[in-house]
Amino acid sequence: MSVSLVVPLYNKGRYVAACLRSALAQTEPALELLVVDDGSTDDGPAQVLALQAPGLRLLRQANAGVSQARNRAIALARGDVVAFLDADDLLAPTHLATLRRLWQAHPMAGMACTAYRRIDAAGRTTPMLHPRMAAGASGLVDDFHGDWSRRSFTCTSAMAVRRELLLRQPGPFAAGQRRGEDQDLWLRLAEQAPLAYCNTPTVDYRVGLAGSASQGADAAPDLLPCYCRLGERLQAGQVPARLRPGARRLLASHVINTARARASLGDRPGALALLWADRRARHSPAYWLRSLVGLLAGRLGPGARP
Repeated sequence: MSVSLVVPLYNKGRYVAACLRSALAQTEPALELLVVDDGSTDDGPAQVLALQAPGLRLLRQANAGVSQARNRAIALARGDVVAFLDADDLLAPTHLATLRRLWQAHPMAGMACTAYRRIDAAGRTTPMLHPRMAAGASGLVDDFHGDWSRRSFTCTSAMAVRRELLLRQPGPFAAGQRRGEDQDLWLRLAEQAPLAYCNTPTVDYRVGLAGSASQGADAAPDLLPCYCRLGERLQAGQVPARLRPGARRLLASHVINTARARASLGDRPGALALLWADRRARHSPAYWLRSLVGLLAGRLGPGARP
């Protein structure tokens, strides 16, 4: 199984050399390492060229966003599998070997990924593991949506997908979106193919960096387009029956968290309007009712739970 490793790059000169060195230091190397410079204005592209490593290619484009950068690399990739890596993240040396072992054990899987470590701006590290799987275990994830509603147990830099599956997707990444474009694809793929997973972190994922999608994400008062589309698929009956309870829970959680953000900004009427308009997204009447009562009582501030 050959792997094309895709790295979108935009003004990450401070981090990209270390990122690419971690990709080049794999115990089982990738077939190619495709870096797509999305119109950077710093020295990131020069640092890529300075590495002069076999299989490393730098592609350039005018600034069009991370989705367009990844989509371009997918179209040009030669590997059986496309793995993703953000330019400010790091891979453990065994990351690609772990993904290969997952596919050997679960050849029916369309995707494979691992747990990861969150690293904040102060250098604090938090392991992000699957909520229902023992640490160090591996297997197929049978309820991606429901498990994702409980914890973000993987990240884009830990994910790999069979290229043939990616090429069947519209996009594949949704163009023009700055947040949630990756979740949109993972949710759609999980509705089409099994996910093989290793509950051992093999990726270091930086959060809170200037210019990163994670910065300020909790303050957004509007629903992400990826969850609006999930709601549309649920209403149209396009989500497989076995995944629908978890998908409804995930959608309800996002609606509730967005309502909390609105309430925390002083927009309680807007929060109530959002909950009412999207009450169809609840995974159970009791769950939605507790959320509504909590908001009316002023308990749905940041960090509260229904």
